[in-house]
Amino acid sequence: MAALCLLPFAIQDLLRGYYLLGGTVSLVILLMVSNALIFWRHRRLLMPAPLLLLLVIATTYLAIYREGIHGVYWAYPVVIAFHFLMQPNLAIGLSVVFIVGIIPLAGTQLGWAETLRIVLTLSVSSAFTGIFAAIVLRQQQTLQRLTITDPLTQTFNRRHLHHCLETALAQQARYGITTSLVLFDIDHFKQINDRFGHQMGDLALQRLSQQVRQRLRRTDTIFRFGGEEFVILLPATTLNEARQMAEDLTRQIAQTSILRSPAGDR
Repeated sequence: MAALCLLPFAIQDLLRGYYLLGGTVSLVILLMVSNALIFWRHRRLLMPAPLLLLLVIATTYLAIYREGIHGVYWAYPVVIAFHFLMQPNLAIGLSVVFIVGIIPLAGTQLGWAETLRIVLTLSVSSAFTGIFAAIVLRQQQTLQRLTITDPLTQTFNRRHLHHCLETALAQQARYGITTSLVLFDIDHFKQINDRFGHQMGDLALQRLSQQVRQRLRRTDTIFRFGGEEFVILLPATTLNEARQMAEDLTRQIAQTSILRSPAGDR
């Protein structure tokens, strides 16, 4: 879409004899289209976004030098693009550098009073875009976390387990890294629900998963497979090591009070 919007201006600049500006805009269009096609087919970019943005910045500066106020108009979508194509800190830093770079160009072309207005409006546009982009990013992260997390136990869910298993299989095939799984559940869980109610059953699941997480290595991952069933993924762990770890974990959990009934039963 951006390439289609730029195309008429590139043609206009070339027809008017602004070959450097028209050629630079044409190069930006070509790289945008190439990036889109290569990403669509191969899931990679011909030119990384930061390098493409640097070329866009240079083109915008050239447009301001050549076109004056008409070139300044392109600075606004550029500062917006920073916040959606780069990490927040990099976007803020690049916006500041970009706006500062506009000052001498606009000052000599348009006067300092007009330049002050341009700098203020660009700064406000960048600030509000940054706030909006941060909110969108936070919501995306929250939604992503919800899709892979079990809401009751805060362990990962079965969907994320499938993804991690695919990764583990790929690592085993490529690097020979052995990954083991430990499956476990709660004995007599139905009796807990029947005797104490589902609320206590939920509490038992929460406390058990918390106890297990505290005893795992930093590289291990626990998943709720369904109901009272859990799976632990153990990277770089042999079958004997996984068996020993499961036995140690079982012994430690057995010595821990997960729930107590009013009568004092564990």
